[in-house]
Amino acid sequence: MLLWKKEFAEVIGMSVLSIGVTLYLFGLCGNVEYGMKFLYIVAGVGLIYILYHIWMGKCEIRKFLSFSVIGVCLFYVFSIVYNYNTIITDTDEFTHWALAVKDMFYSNQLSMHEGTSVNITRYPPFMALFQYFFMYQNQVFSEKFLYMAYQFAGFCLLVSWFGGKEKKSGLWKSVLYGVTFIFPLILYPRFYNSIMIDGFLGMLFAYVIYCYVSEKMDIFNTFRITLGLIALTLTKEMGIVLAGIACCVFMCDKIYHGVFEQKKQIKELIKSVLPVIWSGIITLITFFGWQWYCIINLDNLQQRNRALASEMIGHIPADASNELQFRVQVLLEGLRKIGNDIQIGSFSLIALLSIILVYLYFKRNSMERRKNFHFFVFLEGGFFIYFFVLIFLYATVFSREEALRTASINRYLFSYLAGIIYALLGCLINGNIKYKNNNAVLAIIACATIYFGSTTELLSMNQFVDK
Repeated sequence: MLLWKKEFAEVIGMSVLSIGVTLYLFGLCGNVEYGMKFLYIVAGVGLIYILYHIWMGKCEIRKFLSFSVIGVCLFYVFSIVYNYNTIITDTDEFTHWALAVKDMFYSNQLSMHEGTSVNITRYPPFMALFQYFFMYQNQVFSEKFLYMAYQFAGFCLLVSWFGGKEKKSGLWKSVLYGVTFIFPLILYPRFYNSIMIDGFLGMLFAYVIYCYVSEKMDIFNTFRITLGLIALTLTKEMGIVLAGIACCVFMCDKIYHGVFEQKKQIKELIKSVLPVIWSGIITLITFFGWQWYCIINLDNLQQRNRALASEMIGHIPADASNELQFRVQVLLEGLRKIGNDIQIGSFSLIALLSIILVYLYFKRNSMERRKNFHFFVFLEGGFFIYFFVLIFLYATVFSREEALRTASINRYLFSYLAGIIYALLGCLINGNIKYKNNNAVLAIIACATIYFGSTTELLSMNQFVDK
């Protein structure tokens, strides 16, 4: 806060991402525990820095008692109470997401070490590292900390909505924090009862988009966007696709406004897109760095459940004569499944929310509309690119059985769509998107969130009862 001269809500998400990236770098060096010790040193220096500024009268204590600080603390208390005695119940959580954290806690290494208990070691480790952070703090492996870390990380990313200059009363802030708490249940009904990574991936994507829309690309914003892109890459393999599309959308937006609206010269245009280029380069280095780490730490590639991403993309089924038919089948199955979801599934709800938010977006004045309209057009166009990339991967990477039934395609697509919805809602809450009857519109959003949010799932806790 003091270093960047920003509000708590603006830096808390960046802090979560910094923790994960720091532990990852130490993990690459062979010992995640050293990363924890480094974080303790940084935290100690930071505390001394804060106390010095308070003692010298350069900073007021009330700055650390903002509404955002209170909101995050209350959520943390809720998470402690809510997840008391919580246990994992999902098969994928047993086989990887929880197992990876447990292996890391007892070995203090990333999952690719000799004697690892993790089956799919190529999965990126970002969330496991943040969950390890919670485990290490308490010096015990407990399944409740898996959920606490997952929920806390997601909530901190969404709190960035409240970091702008738009001032609201305490009552409205309370209502909107409630919206922030419940809104994930609309898109991911089991968000508070699962540690499946897709919900968090959508929040990460939204965080990157929102940071770009809400602030200019200064050093601070470029740094947190880069952290978000790195975290996307290290959260799930599909994260590199989301990160790549985000960078392309940012580039298109910068070039369009620079050429057609601001009439910039070539040198000025290049200067404006340089932050995006550097962020993209660092993201690519992160992705290929993880691939390289996987290769040098696995002597027998056949031990893995699947090949590395670099190998998977080049894979073609052996029966070349049926290849075209196979690809067409996958494409048609993907389109059919999406069509069914639009008619009867959650896609209809997402489409409705998109229409409402876009309508509110167009209620703004013309200057603001010109500034951001094309960005959201590029972003919506990116969804179709993302969809066809998915279909390509189903046809070339996944097993034929998974491809023909387009396994988990909803979860993959929701990560992108959730990012758009979260980002738009954040702009409405923050005031980046302005409209008439501000309080009335926010009240409608709050009521709709409470109505559509799956509070039944929220109350269906995975509790262990000792009888």
